[in-house]
Amino acid sequence: MKCMVAEINDKLSMENGFKPDFFTLLEKEMAKIMPESNIKASPHMNSKVKYWRQTYAKICDIVGLSRFGWDHVNKKIDVDDDAWKIYAEANPKKAKEVGGKRFPYFDG
Repeated sequence: MKCMVAEINDKLSMENGFKPDFFTLLEKEMAKIMPESNIKASPHMNSKVKYWRQTYAKICDIVGLSRFGWDHVNKKIDVDDDAWKIYAEANPKKAKEVGGKRFPYFDG
């Protein structure tokens, strides 16, 4: 994450995503920090970023609903048990993926 933030601060991101060289440069930075890891832009970094984007979208959708909010201290969805039960019955897959979990890099 620190490498990603550093690259973003070096103007390698755009409003709708990353510039083409972003992952290549990130791969090189990761190799400097952890040379034995063999972490590659594809598939390793791309798949993680895809997962983070999907999870971010799910959290934003849920937090935008009535009776749902964001707990800034614990970094998780804030909702009463009754509302969560109703939501989980209607959206079991989404609820399982984000329910009760902490997201330390998400600021809600």
